[in-house]
Amino acid sequence: MKDLITESVLKTEFEKAYSKLKKGRYSRFKQVAKYFPNGDGDITVFSGFEAEWILEELCSNYINGNYLSCVILCQIMMERALSSFYAMTERESELFTKGFKTLINEAEKDNHIT
Repeated sequence: MKDLITESVLKTEFEKAYSKLKKGRYSRFKQVAKYFPNGDGDITVFSGFEAEWILEELCSNYINGNYLSCVILCQIMMERALSSFYAMTERESELFTKGFKTLINEAEKDNHIT
């Protein structure tokens, strides 16, 4: 049976799709570089090594246009930041199993966020 799509058609379609994907990538890269000029963020990361890795992954996903991944990674960063207020306290096990909304409500009630 003959291939329905030739190699040249497949390559052309791939290049078109890739061209659309990378459109805007440079401007997003410049934007990230503006806020993180040293490449590593040069900021205080409040939740340790994992948060630093998440921040790096967040920047990479933003530059490459993976916006849903950015939203999820932001939620993970916020969960880690908020949970750090309750780590090693009597409320840790109570709050860490109730979900993100409960964590936000408690952090607001305790004046950690406004």
